[in-house]
Amino acid sequence: MVVEAFLVTAVSCPYIFAIGNITSVRFPMAMDPDRMARGASSRSKSALLMLFFPVAFLPIGLAYGARYVFKSDLVFFAMLLLAGIIGAIVYWVGMDSAVNLSISRREEMIATLSRTDGPLSTAG
Repeated sequence: MVVEAFLVTAVSCPYIFAIGNITSVRFPMAMDPDRMARGASSRSKSALLMLFFPVAFLPIGLAYGARYVFKSDLVFFAMLLLAGIIGAIVYWVGMDSAVNLSISRREEMIATLSRTDGPLSTAG
């Protein structure tokens, strides 16, 4: 069970990282370290991000579904391996997309991140 938990976590991480990379470039949010404990700067963007989590965990759900249908741990681990390979591809494509997007939108990102009091603030 412990090995399974580590494998499931390792397989789901590339999907979550890819979503995080793309959304952090697509929807940059200025964060004030002094106000971090009081809540997120934009709850609507955080809620939108939460909608992507079921998509990130879909390959894991399919692996568990295959285990249930075929009643075989071998099928489960094979599906988990396939989900891991696809996750690595998704992460690679997502990282490349985020880098290209950040290059094309760098001025807009800097302007967005410098609007509030924070590490990149221009107000002072």
